[in-house]
This record gives sequence, structure tokens and C-alpha cells, in this order.
Amino acid sequence: MSEKKKEKNKKGCFISFTIFFIFIILGIIFIVSTFSKFTAGPKVDIGSNSWIEINIGGDLPYFTEASVLSGKRQFTYFDLYNSLEKIKNDDDIKGIIIKNLNISGSKIEEIYDKIKEVKKSGKKVYAYLENFDRNKYVKTVIADKIYLNPSESNFISLTGYYHSQTFYKRMFDKIGIKYNVIHVGDYKGTGETFTRNSMSEYLKQNLKSIFDGLFENQIDRIVKHRGYDRNKFLQKILDGDYFLISPKEAKENKLVDDIIYREEFYNKYKIKNRNIVNIASYAGTVKKDIYKDKIAVIIADGAISMGKSKRSFNPLMGFQKSLGADTFTEQIKKAANREDVKGIVLRVDSPGGSALASDIMWNAIIEAKKKKPVYVSMGNMAASGGYYISAPADKIYANNNTILGSIGVVMMVPDLSDFMSNKLYLNTDSIKKGKYSDFGKRFTIPPEQQRIIRESMIRTYKEFKKHVSTGRDLPMDYVEKIAQGKIYIGENAKEIGLIDSIGSLEKAIDDMKNRLKLKKISLKFYPEEKTFFEKIKEGKLLKLSRENIDLIKILKEVSEKEMKPQYVLPFSYKLNN
Repeated sequence: MSEKKKEKNKKGCFISFTIFFIFIILGIIFIVSTFSKFTAGPKVDIGSNSWIEINIGGDLPYFTEASVLSGKRQFTYFDLYNSLEKIKNDDDIKGIIIKNLNISGSKIEEIYDKIKEVKKSGKKVYAYLENFDRNKYVKTVIADKIYLNPSESNFISLTGYYHSQTFYKRMFDKIGIKYNVIHVGDYKGTGETFTRNSMSEYLKQNLKSIFDGLFENQIDRIVKHRGYDRNKFLQKILDGDYFLISPKEAKENKLVDDIIYREEFYNKYKIKNRNIVNIASYAGTVKKDIYKDKIAVIIADGAISMGKSKRSFNPLMGFQKSLGADTFTEQIKKAANREDVKGIVLRVDSPGGSALASDIMWNAIIEAKKKKPVYVSMGNMAASGGYYISAPADKIYANNNTILGSIGVVMMVPDLSDFMSNKLYLNTDSIKKGKYSDFGKRFTIPPEQQRIIRESMIRTYKEFKKHVSTGRDLPMDYVEKIAQGKIYIGENAKEIGLIDSIGSLEKAIDDMKNRLKLKKISLKFYPEEKTFFEKIKEGKLLKLSRENIDLIKILKEVSEKEMKPQYVLPFSYKLNN
């Protein structure tokens, strides 16, 4: 081939590569700009005499990552909180219309406080309901007036609470699975659903005290805002007098102020459809103040585990969210090392998890405290490992309905030998060298190994109590008295010294600001929003990763995970009717 031809081919290749590279760059720019449009949220013009409508049918995450395919960014807890903060000073907003405010646990207490501030600013708050039970009703009683659709098809029911747990022992016996659950702490009921056919008296007693407390708090809120005689109202609830009542009966019993259709409600207050703005849209108008001095707010949300935090979906196990020790320690180190961050507030909302991961996170907090103050604000729960990582904080805040404590240890050891051999028809064979070298590798745990496991767990339990004793400045014998796996709610926890104050995240931040003698501060949130390219790299554009079903892998992971000490809450809760 002639030199001229070779040179011509080189130029052609170079031109082709350049054109290809330009198209790649243009494609990336197009994707980024498209993504930005999706995630920026809808723009909305707020005119005078506007009303903000709140219609939240499920609990709100603290943060969310937008998805290109879903085309929108999910509304978050902080979006709601910051929107209410802005509304109270927005002259264009006349008031709020609550249709549904179904936020779980103690978060609703913080939202109540913000709505109170809106009312104090002179704006009206009305609720318009279509169907309600006690849970929905208690979250709307803060309204100045409550209105109800008059249709007889409305489902109206205010009753006591009901909580149940499903026990799997009989099913496991049938299919050849046996669980060995080792507790340290009489009230540490984690794993009972695998080893019993009903609750132990310890667990039942503790659960009853928690659910009674949460229920009584709801009754107090209703009575306070609706002006009932507490004893009479409570008795009516317990007697079932408000079970499936008609809209007319709801009005006669002063549960609502009037029964009218929605258009009548709008006409009554001269509210035009064009003046109604959904709060998710309004959130897009909220601007953040930027100041030199900052307080870091680190969201410690999810079940505690080793490694990185993640949110995934498995068809067998559903949605799973974990709080990884590596991710947490990286975040708190960043906050501790930033010169413009003057203090750290941890928002803990976790039922616990891995004991080792909890201790790694605990140590990261101890190291951060050497550089700047650390406060903890507890969300819905800070139980077991969630309390473990909270204990060293300079101050701990919780809401009345926060579930916390559960100072104890549990290890769940599944024995799958019968299941593998007689149900899946699998045989195993092995070779070994050295005593105990098969620990964690077999599907059965010999009695001697179980004894050694328990001794190890007792040491782990003592370490937990020691950290609580040191962090809270409490005698060890007193810590043992309040530990044993017992769970508490906010006010009870304050009485026994597990927390310093009943208060919201905002109170924790304000107190930190006062301690630091700062007038103006910005909040620096962790985890930080990932860049577009980071999301591509991690496969996060769909918000979660999908996992293939591998039954043997899942059984192995369950076995390996649970054959380690766990600081975890013994139940999941929702105060249901």
C-alpha cells in the first residue's frame, strides 16, 4: 500500500473517531439535560390568594434519587418540612387544605409543630376528608375546621389498636428448618417468630406498654384539639361506639364540623381551583439560604449492616434499605474534617442490625466528637443498634412517639440440614482440619459451639451496656436494670435517662446553633446527592438495583448474616386499627 494511501486511511480513521466522539459527547449532554428537566421538579407560579393542598398517602423518605424513566423526583420529608416553613411567611398563601397526612411514627409530631407555626402566622388550616380511621383522623385534628364528604359510602371508624405477629415455627417444622435463637436480655424478643407459636410473656408485656403509650398519645392529641372529655371519649373508642358510623353521626359526635361536598367546601371559603397548589409543586419554589458556617445533618436511616448503604429489591424479600458502616463512617469523617462545618447532628432512624457495624459507627462518632460537638435527633425509632450509635452523642433528642432502647443482643442460627437433605434432596460432603474450623460452614451448630457463641454474646452485651453507661453517665448496674432488651417511647426514655430532651430535629439544630453561638447557619446534608455520572456507574438511574433469585445463595446469606451478633428491634410496628 502506498504511503499516500496509508496517510489517507489514517486521516479517515481520525475523522471517523472524532465524529463518533462528538456524537458521544452530544449524547451525554442530551441525557444530562433531559435528566435535569426530569429532576428539577415542576415550576409553578404562586399567585395571590393561593391555597396549599396536602395529600400524602404514604410515609415520606428523607431523601430520594430521581429516575429518568419515572420522569419525576419523589416528594420527601424535608420537602414537606421546608415547604411548611416557607408557607408561614408567604403572603401569597392564604392557608392549607389537608386531604391526607399519612406520615408514620414520630415524624408527624415535627410536622404538627410546623403546621402550628403556620396557624400562628394567621393562616387558616382546613381538613377535607373522604373516609377516615383513627390513624388518619389524628393527623388532621390540628386543622381549624374538619369537613367530611356526606356520602353514606364513607368509611368512618375510630377504634382501639390491634397488633399481630405471624409465627413460622410450625411451617418450619413441616419443611425441616429449625432456628436456634440465642438471646441476651429477657425482653430481647427478636427471633421468637421462628422458634415459638406465640409471643413470650416478656415480649407481650413490653409490646403492650409501647402500643398503649402510642395509643394514649393519639387520644391526648384528639382530645386536645376537639375539646372532648378524655375519659368519656376514650371509653367510646374502646366500646366501639365510633365503628363504621355514618357521616351524620360523625357530625353529631363533633368528630367533624360539617358534612358537605368538596365543591361546597371550596365555595364556602371562596377557593378557586386555579388557586389550589399541591405542596409537592410548591416545594419547588423553596430556596435554601447559604451561609459560611454550617451544621452537618447526617441521616442514619435503615437497618445497620457492614459495607455500603444500599437500597435494593429482591422478589423474595421485597424492598430493602440498609445503613452501611462504611458509608456512615465516610460521611461523618467528611463532616468532622470540614472547616465550615461547626457541629454535627445525626438523624437516627434505625431498628438496628449488625453488632459489629454498630460498633464501627459508634467509634466514628467518638472520633468526630474530638473535633466538634455531636447531637442526635431520633426519628421513628432508634432501637438496639440504632441506640448503640446514639449513646455517645453530647445530647440526644427524641419525639414522644419515638421507639428506642432494646439494649440487648441476639443471634439467630438456622439449622437447614433436614431441609437441604430431605426437602431439596441435596447432599454435602466436606473435609476439615482443626477444631471449630467448620463453624459457620455447616447447617447445624453443635452444643459446644452454641455454648461458646453464648459466652461471646454475653461479652458483646457487656460492651453495649458499657457504651451506654459511659455515653449517658449512668451506673452499670442501673443500665442492666433498664436494658435486657426492653423498648421505650420518648417520654419514658427521658424519665430513665436514655435521652436528654423531647424535641424535634429542628430543636436539636437550634440548640446546636446556640451552643456554637452562631446567628446564621446553613445545613449540610449527608448523604450528598450523587452526580449523574455516579448514578450511571452505580446503576442508580432506576433508584434501586435488582437482584437475581438464587435460592442457595439466599439461604447461605441468611445463615452467614444471622450467625453473627445482632443489635436489632424484635418487631416492626405500625399502630393499626
